Amino acid sequence: MSEKINTAVILAAGMGSRLGKHNSNKPKGFIKLGVLPIIHESINKLINSNLNNIIIVTGYKNELYDTYIKNNFSEVTIVKNLKYET
Repeated sequence: MSEKINTAVILAAGMGSRLGKHNSNKPKGFIKLGVLPIIHESINKLINSNLNNIIIVTGYKNELYDTYIKNNFSEVTIVKNLKYET
């Protein structure tokens, strides 16, 4: 018997330093590949796949994720990794 996956974890704690000037000093989840930031597109796809428990692990500039998620997704949980650099 296979069990349905209902939880997704998005790891978004890194600094995105390999992107250089392309990230405008924001986490890479805020880069737009189209109209919406990557993090928004990712969450939309998970919700559309009927995942009901979405967790984002943040670190670098976690306050940007706090504000963005609060304003756009009530069903997403944020876990902060304050030791993201190590």
